[in-house]
Amino acid sequence: MPRLPAFFSGSFPERLKSRLPGKYTAAAFLLSVFTAVVLIHSLDDGRVASPRTSLLGLLPDSGPGVPTAVISALKGEFPEDLARLLSCGRAVSSPMMSFFAPVLGAADSMAMVAAFRESGPAIYGAFTPTLEEYDSLRLGTLPGGWKNRFVSPELWPADRKGLFQLTAEDIPSPIYIIAEDGVSFVADSLFDVDRIMDVRNGVAGGIKRKWSVAAERGGHVFFSDGGVLRSRMTGSAAPNPKEALELEAAWATSSDIRAVRTDWRMSGAEHFIPKNFLSGLQKDDWSRVDVFMPDPLVLSFGIALPDPGRLMSHMPSPLKYLADQLKDMGLRGSEIQALLTGRTAFSVGGRTQILWFDLPGLVIDMSGRGEASHKMIEKFWSEKFFGVEPGPVEGFDHGGLTDLPFTVLAAANAERALIGLVAPDAEQNCEARAMLSSVTDAAAWIYLDFPLLGAALADIPALNAMLYEDDEEIPLDEESANSLKNAMAALGRVFVTCESAASGSAICHY
Repeated sequence: MPRLPAFFSGSFPERLKSRLPGKYTAAAFLLSVFTAVVLIHSLDDGRVASPRTSLLGLLPDSGPGVPTAVISALKGEFPEDLARLLSCGRAVSSPMMSFFAPVLGAADSMAMVAAFRESGPAIYGAFTPTLEEYDSLRLGTLPGGWKNRFVSPELWPADRKGLFQLTAEDIPSPIYIIAEDGVSFVADSLFDVDRIMDVRNGVAGGIKRKWSVAAERGGHVFFSDGGVLRSRMTGSAAPNPKEALELEAAWATSSDIRAVRTDWRMSGAEHFIPKNFLSGLQKDDWSRVDVFMPDPLVLSFGIALPDPGRLMSHMPSPLKYLADQLKDMGLRGSEIQALLTGRTAFSVGGRTQILWFDLPGLVIDMSGRGEASHKMIEKFWSEKFFGVEPGPVEGFDHGGLTDLPFTVLAAANAERALIGLVAPDAEQNCEARAMLSSVTDAAAWIYLDFPLLGAALADIPALNAMLYEDDEEIPLDEESANSLKNAMAALGRVFVTCESAASGSAICHY
């Protein structure tokens, strides 16, 4: 047992009693005992005594107009697998991602800021190390537990007092580390080291974010595009922070069923999606809807489309494109309006073969469209496939299926219409269907299987090699595809429900 400070000696309650009114004595004594127990537990746990609260206040803000991601998490809640996934991307890759995954995942508490500046991504943060780690970092020696987390790691003195740099074969550039007051600060550039020290010295203020979504949770993230996306859409010279797309989420890990439960809230969608469309979204009961979800299911997305009325210009761009296609097929405005209103699901799953490539299939499922869907199916075969006579599909009295030159399904009955590149008798994904059966009031939902998505992406380089000429840049090379596949294999399956366009929840099984 470590030796306690003098103020926790036996004489402390008597001194406290002599200085407090009688009615406060008992409460004050209990408070002192509670404080002692907390401190003893902290010291016995081998950690530097520091509050298990957010460390964000010790870090500088990224500034206005800069796309930013902010993460704050207690032990066990840092998304290590997601960090590894991000480290595979060319746009986000940073030596700090390789560092944060193993080290911060084991920290008692951590905070991280990723700022996507014009010069490239920059990441800095803070974490509470163990007492052993803290003592080692203060002395400039590599903590023993870190030796197995990196390949040939070394800790070197930097050009500033108390500052050290970590190098390793699996870290592309140095990481700067400084330990002060029981906290270790890390950054991938001296520029952010200076900014951190400005906060430490009181020259600048720290991040003042207060979590508004499930503040009691152990994990929180905030993302803002800083208004950059909107400025690029409109061609503005500089981003306007008031037009930023922002997302806040809070999560908690459930160890008994290996799942992460998340609540989220978003703002700024109106800068990208027409307000009339967003305000028209209504919750719907999906629990008894028979959505076509072919197995193996990579992705499925469902939405209760609001009535666009006569003004199709109020629809998002993908729906405008679909409306144009329906118009080209010879459908009337009232028929297009009916087709673009109601429950609609899009899925990537099953298998289809294009040339000699075996790829996931695609399908759109539209329910409750009545006569408008029958007309659409008839026009699809006569206008898009030049009068090809499809084979019949059991359970559907309009349209059908053809296997030449590849599998094409376009069929409808009184309840639904299906259009896609998939066989109608494909097995259905039971897990996604079970999740959807509990959704009784959602405007939209998303199911995503990360391992299957990674496997599908791994097939892209071979397809790219056939589609792109030798002198063209291939969008996804084989090495990057394999890295994404391996990282996604650990992420599991996620099911997101949208109560509205601005909030919802999610559960991830891993």
